[in-house]
Amino acid sequence: MYIFSFLAINFLLRSQTIESTNVYPLNREEDLYFSIYDEVSQTIKGINFKVHAEGDSSNSITPAFEISLYLNPQGSLNKEDEIIIKKYKVEALKHLGVLDFNDQLICIKDFSEIKSINYRLGIWVNSNISFEEDQSDNDIDFKNPIIIKTKNSFSDIPENEESLSDDNEVSE
Repeated sequence: MYIFSFLAINFLLRSQTIESTNVYPLNREEDLYFSIYDEVSQTIKGINFKVHAEGDSSNSITPAFEISLYLNPQGSLNKEDEIIIKKYKVEALKHLGVLDFNDQLICIKDFSEIKSINYRLGIWVNSNISFEEDQSDNDIDFKNPIIIKTKNSFSDIPENEESLSDDNEVSE
């Protein structure tokens, strides 16, 4: 039984044609969200998204491509400001098919370029531009912002307060 299944899958994959088609993230709110950003572990938790492939025939598959998740400073429209925090390699996606990514976790504590500001999590499909397609719908930001407070960020001490250290004496 297992040998038959392996041979059938192998045959089906070989019988499919590799063709470029438009790939993009589904941008419905229920398909593109994350649960929480945990400040203590610096981890974005519960990331969910779907990637769709258009096409003319379900007998075709896409060439291999990458999906990147990035952080974009809130309000920035500059692609150079994006910080790639995770890459997924997709070997092929069946035309007219959908890939589901559910409950993904990404720890961002080792990214030194992340500062203490508000970001938007984003997704960029075919980020390595491995084949020609319509790039106008390939990236989108998630709806909710992520407020990042890095471990090296401290709030400024107000001017009307005094900072105490071991050298300061407090008299009553």
